[in-house]
Amino acid sequence: GKEFSIVAGDKGITMGTDGTLTLNATKIVLKATTDVEVSGVNVKAKATGAFDAGGATTAVKATGMGEVSAGGPRPVKGSTWPSD
Repeated sequence: GKEFSIVAGDKGITMGTDGTLTLNATKIVLKATTDVEVSGVNVKAKATGAFDAGGATTAVKATGMGEVSAGGPRPVKGSTWPSD
């Protein structure tokens, strides 16, 4: 029922009493020899600079509403795919 922290200066790992895990670091690197999975009721990823997501194959899927928007130009590139 108490907060738990491992701290080195202003960086550290904290487990809050509400179950929140906080990592405070200059850079965080996750590496795995197989898969990395992130799941939750709501998952958000934000960047104050560039945001890059990619892979050999990349899929973005929505089981409900989906949206792609940009405050500036939004080019879409790629070769054409045969229609079904």
